[in-house]
Amino acid sequence: MYFAIIAAVMLAFACGPIEPREGFSAAHTLLGTVALTLVCILLAHALSAWALRAFPTDYLARNKFLKRYYRLLTIHRVLLVAAYGLSLHWLQWPVVIGKTWSMANWVLVDEFLMLLPFLLALVLSWVALFRVDKRLRGATWGLGEYLVFHSRHYLGVIVLPIFFFFALFDIASLLLGSRLEDPFVHWPLAVALVLSMYAFAPLGLRVIWRTTPLPDGPLRRDLEAMMQRVGLRCRDILVWETGGGRVANACIAGVFPGLRYVFLSDALLWNLAPDEIAAIFGHELGHAKHRHIPFYVVFCLAFAFFSAAIEANAGSLVKGAPLALLTLVLYWGVIFGFLSRRLERQADIYGARLVGDMDTFIRSLEKIAYLNGMTRKLRSWRHFTIAKRVAFLDKLRQDPSVERKFERELRLWIASFMVGALICLAVTVHVYLPQFRAAAERLLR
Repeated sequence: MYFAIIAAVMLAFACGPIEPREGFSAAHTLLGTVALTLVCILLAHALSAWALRAFPTDYLARNKFLKRYYRLLTIHRVLLVAAYGLSLHWLQWPVVIGKTWSMANWVLVDEFLMLLPFLLALVLSWVALFRVDKRLRGATWGLGEYLVFHSRHYLGVIVLPIFFFFALFDIASLLLGSRLEDPFVHWPLAVALVLSMYAFAPLGLRVIWRTTPLPDGPLRRDLEAMMQRVGLRCRDILVWETGGGRVANACIAGVFPGLRYVFLSDALLWNLAPDEIAAIFGHELGHAKHRHIPFYVVFCLAFAFFSAAIEANAGSLVKGAPLALLTLVLYWGVIFGFLSRRLERQADIYGARLVGDMDTFIRSLEKIAYLNGMTRKLRSWRHFTIAKRVAFLDKLRQDPSVERKFERELRLWIASFMVGALICLAVTVHVYLPQFRAAAERLLR
């Protein structure tokens, strides 16, 4: 889900202004955009009807059903993004917003309208698939609670920060005018905004997600003792309230200890034993101990250099939306996915070592998969399948040298990424050097 939303945002905002082609018609664009949106919604209803009809009762049939259902769900998400891309770049939806409605300079209004077709298709697809998701999880939430949770969990994490970023840039544009185009102003401002967003994102998360502090008691004291034992601090341990959704999950957010939170979902706390909760908590501490969050900040900043390097070398072969999509798939889909899965594996090792019992950690993974209505072999963008994670830990238990080999390979991959990022930085500097020289000459006059 996250990748589909990121792809839509990239298609909307990473291609620059779109000029109306000859014969452009705002009415045709509106009708075409509505039609594409309706097709996506109808396909979601068709998928829901099939899933509810084919829902199995025995365990073996359930695994086969889930594999097919999640494959079809992935195809639907791809179609969501493809339909939105057609609306943007074939039907030219941005031209309606900027030229026909003259809203190009309205703070956040144009950005919201730009994403509106995708957001409508996405949210109404959630409505269509609600009963399937509820049945998969054995959840008790109503439709309203389900939509609020999904909006907070997915849109709140990605779309709200992006809107905040654009709002600040729009305000800066109004205040600075043409000076914002100066590379000595534009680039430092963009970097400062990204770093600030990462630094203060945990404060936003605790509001966007409905959270409360984990009550004082044996569990909290045990988790705090774990942090003290490994020399880590966080501002608070929070219960992430999913209501009747039975969403079993956990995460850690925050670069700095004073702004770092660990989130444990209510379903996780309800359904896992204390030692299993400690195992998942140890996994999250592994992200902090191995400095994964600062690495993700660097990874995000390096995306600007990667994009510039791709654009500089693509020439006239690939431009606009295809280039944005290619960049997204290469950087976030392939490179980020590859590294993220290995960082998650490193956190698995840390969590298992911290609780001192591989079986406990494996049992917690299996329970989370079941509670979330997943199969053991369900593929994920950012995680290996549960089956692969368990198999690796079993292999590690039998042969401790596996960990040393994995750590060497991971260091090599991270070093390779850093070298690649520096090369992209050099290409970016080379491409934008004339602009920096011109700006420097203006400053020295």
